[in-house]
Amino acid sequence: MARPTFKIVESATHPANGYTQAVQVVDAIWHLTYKGQLAKVRLDCRPGAGTFKYIRSSWANEQTGWTQVEKYRRLYGTDDFGLIEIRPK
Repeated sequence: MARPTFKIVESATHPANGYTQAVQVVDAIWHLTYKGQLAKVRLDCRPGAGTFKYIRSSWANEQTGWTQVEKYRRLYGTDDFGLIEIRPK
């Protein structure tokens, strides 16, 4: 299955580093859920220092989302992870 084509609606060049940034829109995103609630997965980078990194929890492609859900289900040993489609009004 091919990746969806995103529509660029705005772009600008960042004054500090010269990189071009673009705003893209999609029809919907797929977000990770846990027991029916929106969820994020936090990675403990340095336990003693209390620093964390949040792992990506939303995807523009449904199949990519389900692939990640299956990985979390295997890792945590539970079927409580799922996916929800979020569309703009």
